[in-house]
Amino acid sequence: MKISLKSARVNKNLVLDEVVKILREKYNYKITRQKLSRYEANSSDISITLAKFLCEIYDTPIDFIFF
Repeated sequence: MKISLKSARVNKNLVLDEVVKILREKYNYKITRQKLSRYEANSSDISITLAKFLCEIYDTPIDFIFF
C-alpha cells in the first residue's frame, strides 16, 4: 500500500519546518515550507532528487510513496 508524502512525514512525527531544516542542513537543498506543502498536496511535479531526499528523511522506500 502506498502512502502520501504528508502521511510519511506525519508517521515520522515531523512538521514541515523541521523537514525544510533537514533538507537545508543535511542535503544543502533549499525549499520553502510553502513549496513543500504544495508538493504534499500535489506531488506529481516533484523532482527525483527531492523525492529521494524526502524518502531518506522519512525512512520510507520510494516505492511506498504515492507520487
